[in-house]
Amino acid sequence: GPGPRLVPRGARRPLRPSQGPRCRGRRH
Repeated sequence: GPGPRLVPRGARRPLRPSQGPRCRGRRH
């Protein structure tokens, strides 16, 4: 299910280089 997407960053899964720059560059 949509677990990793709804879960906040750093809560269960560590920040990954693949999804890190994506969110930071577009929204964050």
